[in-house]
Amino acid sequence: MEEWGEHNRQQSNRKIGDVVVHPEKSEPRAIAFEVGHPPQGFIGFIPVAEESQIISEAPPPVKKPKVAIAIQDKALETVFRQEQINMVHYRAKNGRLKEKANVVQINFVPASFSDRAIYAEFLMITAIVHGVQLEKDTVDVVKCVAEDDDGSPIMSLEGNISTYLKYREAEIGKKEWENQLQIVKY
Repeated sequence: MEEWGEHNRQQSNRKIGDVVVHPEKSEPRAIAFEVGHPPQGFIGFIPVAEESQIISEAPPPVKKPKVAIAIQDKALETVFRQEQINMVHYRAKNGRLKEKANVVQINFVPASFSDRAIYAEFLMITAIVHGVQLEKDTVDVVKCVAEDDDGSPIMSLEGNISTYLKYREAEIGKKEWENQLQIVKY
């Protein structure tokens, strides 16, 4: 190893202890452009489009057809029994006929009274309501009122079917779905 170092020092005319400066540090840095002159290879400015020129990539909102809610009553009750959801009653509000949203309201007694359990039961109810429609896309909103055994309301939850579909297709997570719910605790 010492012989190799001695050989390199003789080739470069150096002695032990000489400091070697890299050639890049001894040469001046290249300047991108001189003051007052445009830079080499400058293409030019690309003007930013004004707000009126910007084309929106979002599709225009689709107007929902004026249809009544089409739910299979027997199927709804049967699936609730199978999933052990204690439904007190449900009501369909056909709002689309009056330029509003179609809402299905369900009152139920939750199996457990923790927030997490009620959210899980509401998710299941939303999935069932979406699944028992006779026609596609007749329900816009699912609204539930969780009651205690005496019929007193504990919590009201409201969610859009479109948000549920995003969750089902894994476009949003469960936490995001919960954040988009309208929740009122009594």
